[in-house]
Amino acid sequence: MTSPRPTARAPRTHRDGVQRVFLHIGAPKTGSTYLQQALWRNRAALAEGGVCYPLDSEHAHFAAALDVSRRPWGGSWNPEWDGAWDRVCGNIRTSTGHLAVFSDELFGLASPAQAAAAVRSLRPAEVHLVFTARDLARQISADWQEQIKHRHTVPFRRFVDDLVRCGIDAPEPFGELFWGLHDPVYVLDKWCDAVPPERIHLITGPRSTAPRELLWRRFATTVGIDPDAYDVEVDLDNRTMGLVEAEFFRRFNLATREQMSRHHGPVLNRVLGQAILSRRPGSQPIRLPAEHAEWARQRSALMRDELIARGFDIVGDTDELIPQQDDAVPQEDPEKFPPSAINAVAYDAVAGLVDQVVSLRGRARNLAAWIEDRERGAVDRLDKMHRGDEPR
Repeated sequence: MTSPRPTARAPRTHRDGVQRVFLHIGAPKTGSTYLQQALWRNRAALAEGGVCYPLDSEHAHFAAALDVSRRPWGGSWNPEWDGAWDRVCGNIRTSTGHLAVFSDELFGLASPAQAAAAVRSLRPAEVHLVFTARDLARQISADWQEQIKHRHTVPFRRFVDDLVRCGIDAPEPFGELFWGLHDPVYVLDKWCDAVPPERIHLITGPRSTAPRELLWRRFATTVGIDPDAYDVEVDLDNRTMGLVEAEFFRRFNLATREQMSRHHGPVLNRVLGQAILSRRPGSQPIRLPAEHAEWARQRSALMRDELIARGFDIVGDTDELIPQQDDAVPQEDPEKFPPSAINAVAYDAVAGLVDQVVSLRGRARNLAAWIEDRERGAVDRLDKMHRGDEPR
């Protein structure tokens, strides 16, 4: 079945004087980080074209989304998150543009009441929702490695089996964090009382072989941005690990859980996960276990049909929501990987960490030299001023 809407279409135009706000509310692992980095990089150029990207710092969307759902993250709540959504709304209200765009994939955690409150806080603007979706086979595999990067230790097969068998009731936090964020029907149904279906836009995620810019083109034309007017060549900081790399990370979490506090998580994610393991060449992609391939196709088809029936604006090709046959290629259970396979990753990880330390030491020396030069220059200027050689 193909999409009821063509893949390519002209950008929307808004000439009736009504400010429109597009909230991109998910899902994780569908290119959301890429879109957020592209929007942040082009925020000044967007503003010149009448488009408000209402953030004061690059990652402020994270705090704003948690402020809406009032959910702690990593078991704690940062008081700095209080009022983050109000600050976003204030930036939108004071902007002179005809259009505002906000993106964070954790908006899916909002309850129906919280969703309605978020929409009310943007009045009198006309609020639209955008949801980017991919097939379940890719989403489940990608979400497992994301959980591993956040210091969880659940084996891959158990993670998948629980999601298939128990659905949203799978062991905490995985059931709610997967189905509650990745299932577009479940997420969008919570917003339907606040936003009518004709203002809810479902963008299908392009296949992995498609150009990365295709997602940007679909997103930009949906919200009313000229896709060709901006530089979207961004260096992604949310890359995906391969199967053996993720299994090494899982075993590392098991071995160090008594030594590492939750405060180590962001550093391990950024340095070990993103800077080292996700860039390891020749890694094997993570695929859904072959015994669940038919379930994934049937469940994805049901999801696709329900989205069409709800009357949402669908952008792209709904066939992209169905796993490909290649996704069913059998792979070894990562728990059974021999020590030699894990050790090879461990050696690369240690070498990568040493490179990171050397690089940081060099940057620290350069920074110290720069500070010393600045201080020496300031002292020289004060001496000249004291001698009368330089005007005060």
